[in-house]
Amino acid sequence: MGRARVWAAGVGSVTTRDHYRKRGFLRQTANVTLNALRDSDYDISLLFGIPNLYEQFGYRRAWTGLNATLEVERTSPRAMVGRLERCGSGARADLAALYNRENATLTGTAIRPVFPIGNPLVDSDAYLWKKNKRVAGFVFVGCTGNTLAVRSWAGDPEAILTVVTRLATARGLDTVQFQWIHYQSKLSRFLRRQNSEFKSEYCSSGGPMIRAVSLQRFAIRLRPELEDRVKRSHLSTWRGDLLLDDSRETVTLRINQGNIEVLPAAPSPNSISGGEAIAQLMFGTDDPEETVDTGRICVRGQANVLVPILFPNEYPALSVWDRF
Repeated sequence: MGRARVWAAGVGSVTTRDHYRKRGFLRQTANVTLNALRDSDYDISLLFGIPNLYEQFGYRRAWTGLNATLEVERTSPRAMVGRLERCGSGARADLAALYNRENATLTGTAIRPVFPIGNPLVDSDAYLWKKNKRVAGFVFVGCTGNTLAVRSWAGDPEAILTVVTRLATARGLDTVQFQWIHYQSKLSRFLRRQNSEFKSEYCSSGGPMIRAVSLQRFAIRLRPELEDRVKRSHLSTWRGDLLLDDSRETVTLRINQGNIEVLPAAPSPNSISGGEAIAQLMFGTDDPEETVDTGRICVRGQANVLVPILFPNEYPALSVWDRF
């Protein structure tokens, strides 16, 4: 999240045998899991859920899926890329390091390696290219109908476009789609200057979902980024306390000219309270005004001027290849 790092407890592969369905075992298991997480070192929990099921456990929509599609015949990449090398899509230190450098400040991206031997849920062919004998970029791709689906990438944007159009042409495919692209990434900015179509996918329930495990730990881990946001803003000299309340936990942010302490809850005229939507606000899921409105968050005192500074839209996105 910006320059902050939070620990996410991912929930995946949830399955119940037919004989044991409708006995409440999911509820029991989920409650035990979430109670155990409170005493862990995790800050948030992420899952990709069944529609209208995980809200009862406090999960809410985490981000908007963004896909960028280009027609091969309408692209005109000019980058010169040398020989492509096939490689495995499992953990490689050089590919992970390149990816991590490029995504170091993009909210929602994972710090690799995530899957030591490759993601078993996302089948991909992997290619890399080099410059001066060092890896300069890579793409993980697959085919979806008549489209080359690009599931992970790193490197110079124009070189990436050159490579994927070359791969699509070799496979006789008409279009290229970059799946779950981060709106603020350098590739996204580059593609928005090309002949491209960006499509946002909103899934109110059952898509990527987030829940705060510990509001206090979440705020502590986010503190370096919050300080940067305040110091860059017109409120850089602001002093005072801000109360955060997600209905399970309450903490105080003591702000002093850009420096922030996370303290136990104490009365304050400035407060933000709103149940599960607080996690969306802190994660930067949407424009903060929209989150406050749709999440029925109550904002008191000077919190109304602090909200857009502390919790802007971060356009969070996890790479498809890191999905669990």
